[in-house]
Parts: sequence; structure tokens; C-alpha cells
Amino acid sequence: MGKVSDFIVHLEEGKIEKIILSVNEIIKERLVALPFKPLELSTWGIYYSITREQIDLMPEFKD
Repeated sequence: MGKVSDFIVHLEEGKIEKIILSVNEIIKERLVALPFKPLELSTWGIYYSITREQIDLMPEFKD
């Protein structure tokens, strides 16, 4: 579905605020900013629990 491209960190608090995800689309990749929550671990890797439909509804992140 996508890969982690970057993080937005609150420097004063030293905490991750957003996870920037690079999402593969038909013609190009687009970036979305997901609210930070702990990543989950499974036997096939590390993942963020979200559906493709939820990602499709999110606005594109512009840095």
C-alpha cells in the first residue's frame, strides 16, 4: 500500500506527531500525513493499521 517516507517531530517535546506515508497510485506517488500512533508488528513486518479507503480520503501532504 505504501511506505514510511518521513516523520514530523515536535522538537521541544521530542515526540513524533505525524508519519508521512508515500502511497502508490496509478500514475504517481502521493504523500499523506498520518496521525502518530505506535506501529504494529506482525510476522510479515511492521505496519500501521489503516485501510486503503481511509488513505484515499486523506488530503495530499505538501512539505
